[in-house]
Amino acid sequence: MTIQRISFYAIALALPFIFILALEGIFRLFITDRHIPLFISVEQHPGYVQPNPNIIQRYFPSPELAPQVAPDTHYFLAQKPQDTTRIVILGGSSAAGFPYGRFGSPSGFMQQRVHGLYPEQNIEFISVAMSSINTYMLRDFVAEVLEIDPDAVYIYAGHNEYLGVMGVGSRYSGLGSHTLNLLYLSLKEWRLVQVLQTLLLQFQLTDGFDQAQRNSRTVMASVAKNANIPYQSSIFDQGKQQFEDNLEAILNAFEHKQVPVYLSTIASNLAGQPPFAAPYTLPSAIQKQLDIAFAQKDISTLQRIHKTHPYHPEPNFALGVVLSKTHPMQAKKLLEAARDYDSLRFRAPSVFNAIIEQKSQAFANVHLVKGAEYLAQASPYSIVDNTLMLEHLHPNARGYFLLAESAISSMQAHGLFGPKSPTTSPDKHSNHDNFAKNPTHSQTHVLKATQELAWKHAWISEADNFVAQTKINRLLADYPFVSEPQSPLTVPVQTTLQTFGQQRLKDGQWFTQQQAVLAHFIEQDGFLQAANTAASMATALPYNTELTWQTAQLYRAAKSWDYAHYFIRKAHSLAPNNTRIIMDYAQILFNKKAFEQALALLHKVATMQPNHPQIRQYIQQVQRAMDNQS
Repeated sequence: MTIQRISFYAIALALPFIFILALEGIFRLFITDRHIPLFISVEQHPGYVQPNPNIIQRYFPSPELAPQVAPDTHYFLAQKPQDTTRIVILGGSSAAGFPYGRFGSPSGFMQQRVHGLYPEQNIEFISVAMSSINTYMLRDFVAEVLEIDPDAVYIYAGHNEYLGVMGVGSRYSGLGSHTLNLLYLSLKEWRLVQVLQTLLLQFQLTDGFDQAQRNSRTVMASVAKNANIPYQSSIFDQGKQQFEDNLEAILNAFEHKQVPVYLSTIASNLAGQPPFAAPYTLPSAIQKQLDIAFAQKDISTLQRIHKTHPYHPEPNFALGVVLSKTHPMQAKKLLEAARDYDSLRFRAPSVFNAIIEQKSQAFANVHLVKGAEYLAQASPYSIVDNTLMLEHLHPNARGYFLLAESAISSMQAHGLFGPKSPTTSPDKHSNHDNFAKNPTHSQTHVLKATQELAWKHAWISEADNFVAQTKINRLLADYPFVSEPQSPLTVPVQTTLQTFGQQRLKDGQWFTQQQAVLAHFIEQDGFLQAANTAASMATALPYNTELTWQTAQLYRAAKSWDYAHYFIRKAHSLAPNNTRIIMDYAQILFNKKAFEQALALLHKVATMQPNHPQIRQYIQQVQRAMDNQS
């Protein structure tokens, strides 16, 4: 082949790429950049950043086409301090703690837990989880998550693979195939891609479902495009492959940077949530027999119907519920089958947990967190039901607390945190556990006891529960829980705290209502509840010295010394030369019998203010305590 012919073919092959690049260049001249970063600066507080509340718009050609979801606000330092352990939370609505929000989420309970376990350590949890997203978004977030220098990542994801944004059965299905969706994620910053995306998605999202409808419905009601996805059908397998491939890429990226990942199994409501849909309709006579037998707990009839329709979700569910008390292991298998055969895929099928377990074994730095197992163990007959679930898959506050416990247990077992503070004292509000990979009976008893103590330090109140129940009622009043939208049940307002929750729903002012909750608890001398409320506010505003100090004072009044220790130490780091804070810090350490540390702080005050009227007296008091201890 001559040089001229080679040159001809080379030019011919290059022309389409040259044309595309030229077109991209022209678009860049006239079309504004739509770059939407995962993290943005906090304008009022230089040095701090937060998850971008508009991040979901990254995947849509215009803001009005995106579902109205966002990650919760987390302020944190862009430049991670050297003494800080930073853990990032990835996942969908359950990882985000719907309907409670940040402080009733797994990350909120984890944050609360480590303050009591490790008061001398700086451990922060940053969540970029939010409703309706799946592993496509998680995969897209990885590079930016790595930029904030995480020490570990916690992932709780899988329920949104079919009906979440870009899911194979979702109205927001992206470009329609896994390969095209991945190509889009890699080229989404191109103006040419953004123009094509606008054309394609405008056509998809206006097909039989206008904008007013989307805004008036829940996210669950708006996403179900291909509602019927039978078990092991081609579209089912596409969702499974999508999940497995994306998860593999996510874990590979973190493994390459040697960032440990705590990958959790995912739970859903087995015994309390009937199947939403079936791949086929039972004959009317059979359906009637099933309903009667289920109501009467007629096991023999249920078994007969199940034998003739073993792959239909309803016979599996009915027989599983009836057998749960007498044959729990068999019942659990039936209920898992009912969930798997449910063709409206708002709950992840069993194979997803199998994939999660396989991936946790395939990577050196991926650790399996048994979140689903924790919930099962705390449920009647070891079958997750309405005891810990609000509806089909969102845990209640206690359920989220247990998910956090499962994560903290795994993190401790794998040495993510340093040793417990040597200043810890076993007072009535000490919050320390002795987690073990295979706890003995006595250790299990201690674990449960300390969990109950930690539960008393939860950062949510009756006001939060009121807001959460109202949101759940709205969810239950729309598809798929009812065929047509209904007026949601009203949560009765019977207490002052519920009034604060009601007002928060009206004006959206979380901080203002938390101030009212705080004042209420202080007025009632509920120091521990007041401290928990203040702790959520201080954690939300990590730069606020006065609020952090007030939180320490309230925990001190409640004699919750470990939490008081954490917040007074944090206040001291924010204002290292404030003598009032230093003196309070010394007092708290004195109560924890950390005499040497208390003495060092008092000597600091004596150096700063030699004429302080009480400093010599305090120093002598600490020295006497040290002498008596020795």
